[in-house]
Amino acid sequence: LAGCASYVTHKIEHPARSHTSLQLAIHDNLRQQGFVQASMRTSDGVRIAYWLGQPHAYVVHESFKSSADGTSLQWQWQMPQAPFDGSKLPVTGSIVLLHPCEGEGAMLATWAYRFASAGYVTVMPDLRSQGDSDLAPVGYGPREGKDVAELVRNLRASGQLPRPLFLMGVSYGATAAVFAAS
Repeated sequence: LAGCASYVTHKIEHPARSHTSLQLAIHDNLRQQGFVQASMRTSDGVRIAYWLGQPHAYVVHESFKSSADGTSLQWQWQMPQAPFDGSKLPVTGSIVLLHPCEGEGAMLATWAYRFASAGYVTVMPDLRSQGDSDLAPVGYGPREGKDVAELVRNLRASGQLPRPLFLMGVSYGATAAVFAAS
């Protein structure tokens, strides 16, 4: 029991970090599509890495296929292939996309391409201790929300995050969004 508790405690304190070949391919595609990878340092000294994309009409192919017995769906998605040509759409607003635990911002690239194609400036941060952000004590909401709020304030101050602003998170990222919004 002590060994299991120790393992779980370690996973809670230090979420897994890895760069798989799929993650690296997504990173390359984001760069080819004009997304910029940057970082900022919070008031606590934690470096938060993030992706920033401008509104652009991306060509994304996806399909849903029903199984033969009709009990399930298969989703296929293909990243944009044509290199970014620099053209931009009129800005509708901004959205910050927050990933689940043991992930990274680029996990939400499918959403980012859709929102950017609808005119949104799109930000995908790597929450603390995940992705390319610094290893730092995690808080499962409050600390991450503070980090996201600081990122938003910094991007707004530099004129990179127009209003209206929306936050969207998946699982752990949704908790961070709630704390950031408050």
